[in-house]
Amino acid sequence: QIEGMGGGIGTQAYTDNGSLAQNVNDCGTLNTTSAVYTLINNVTSNSTCFTIAADNITFDGAGYAINYSANGTLGYGVNGIGYNFSTIKNTVIIEGVNTTGLKYGIYTRGVSNWTIANNTITTSGATGYGIYLDTSSNNTVSNNTITTSGIINCYGIFLVTTKYNTVINNTITTSGTASGYGIYLVAAVSNIISNNIITTTGNNTGYGIQLQLTTSANNTISNNIITTTGNNNGYGIFLNVAGLNNTIRDNRI
Repeated sequence: QIEGMGGGIGTQAYTDNGSLAQNVNDCGTLNTTSAVYTLINNVTSNSTCFTIAADNITFDGAGYAINYSANGTLGYGVNGIGYNFSTIKNTVIIEGVNTTGLKYGIYTRGVSNWTIANNTITTSGATGYGIYLDTSSNNTVSNNTITTSGIINCYGIFLVTTKYNTVINNTITTSGTASGYGIYLVAAVSNIISNNIITTTGNNTGYGIQLQLTTSANNTISNNIITTTGNNNGYGIFLNVAGLNNTIRDNRI
């Protein structure tokens, strides 16, 4: 486990001071609009580490590590709900203990115009998710290295009820006891999935990219490199009752 210098394992001791440039030494809630937060050491939390609670926040991990859910309690590395125009970058995000599931490295819901870039994310819960975008639009997820494993299913990047997002230049490795999914889209519209390197395995089935539901339409999936294996089946790109006008081209599988 990685212990933060600020308040020790299990705490969220950082208090936002309201300034536009803040050095952060522990987990906590970031709530100053247009502020830039820079992590200055490794930090650990027993549950969620950082919560984004204002618009136009930049969080720069500066290469330091967030060890979240350190005792297995449900929590997220970074949690953002309802705030827009934020950036999460240059952060190492590690799920501390693999007990329980649904502990996302980065979780967003109802956000737009986020940039999630240059992060290294490792999750290992019962069901592992690297980056999860829910009901979110016009976000960019790029140049992240994501490794997920789980005793049920695991997902590198999961998009549900999303539109106009760009997922580009990510390196994703997933392995699930049941199934592993590199990028999974549900009811997703007009997203660009491009130039990702995806390796997936599953004791049951491995999926590189999956489009789910008839409402997944007008997406572009191009120039991805996909390697997938499963004890039963391996699918590079899988369309499960997917909708109309999806463009799939120039992928190497």
